[in-house]
Amino acid sequence: MARTDSPVTCAVVRAMNSHDAVILSDLEGSRTFQVVEYATDECHQELADIDEGTTLSVSLKPIHSRADIWRVEIVDTRSQEQVATGAA
Repeated sequence: MARTDSPVTCAVVRAMNSHDAVILSDLEGSRTFQVVEYATDECHQELADIDEGTTLSVSLKPIHSRADIWRVEIVDTRSQEQVATGAA
């Protein structure tokens, strides 16, 4: 498993549960990411506050274990249009 070097635009498939896990899927539906760890409290809180179906951009790092689980390094909840225009 390699780190996603550039941000991945994903949809929230399952919002954060009581175990702090979130399931994301890239917009093409070809990859699913089970996120169970967060680089910062801010990353954790941003993902805790979003609903299923929300689109966001994340940078991810694999957690080396027996499962295919991921750590969020960066969260950007701006729309693709906002990112393209540099809007806050």
